[in-house]
Amino acid sequence: TTLAFLSVVSKIAGFVILIRILLTVFGFAATKGQGSMPILYDMQNYLAVIAAATMIIGNVVALRQTDIKRMFAYSSIAHAGYLLVALTSLTT
Repeated sequence: TTLAFLSVVSKIAGFVILIRILLTVFGFAATKGQGSMPILYDMQNYLAVIAAATMIIGNVVALRQTDIKRMFAYSSIAHAGYLLVALTSLTT
């Protein structure tokens, strides 16, 4: 149970920090061409590529692991990609 607690809490903390940084740094910065649109909306495509890469790489590499701890580590990389998908769905 301790291993499960530590793996879940570290994922949540990392994702909360990522959202906090993205919203603080890029949430209110306006783009040049679109006036008052935050630059975070322009970064959605880049975040989508990063999310897809982490999902694909994390799952493919996890398939080849024989050690259960490494499989869980690569699986958590893939889960971070799933969480990034929610972040890329920001709309006006």
